[in-house]
Amino acid sequence: MFGCDIHELHATTKVVDRSTPHSVKPFHNGCCMLPSMGMLADRLRTAREAAGLSQTELARRAGVSQQTIDKIERGLSQRSRYIVEIAAELKVSAAYLRGLTDDPTPEPIRTRIEAELKSLPDDKLLQALQAIRALKA
Repeated sequence: MFGCDIHELHATTKVVDRSTPHSVKPFHNGCCMLPSMGMLADRLRTAREAAGLSQTELARRAGVSQQTIDKIERGLSQRSRYIVEIAAELKVSAAYLRGLTDDPTPEPIRTRIEAELKSLPDDKLLQALQAIRALKA
């Protein structure tokens, strides 16, 4: 199919050629990329279409550019830092979009907040705590 014995059976394999952006790295022998790259693209497109949203509308709601959505759907971007926001707008989990689970059920909001807080440096955590206390007042 793509001249690659290892990935012959994977329908999501993409051919890497001169027109492929430099940010896309070829896998093993240079003839194809990782087959899992298509899973994020396919799941995002399917979830977006099921929600009845255009790329532009999803981008607006998630606070990203339409080009970001397009790159993900074309398999050119696999690790968008906005995947949590995009998943929230589509009412699916980020883990589902990434192919880490087959369950599209979104994570509870507390789980998402805890995950975000873990990645903040201490000085930003203090600001977050102050904001939370202000919300409670």
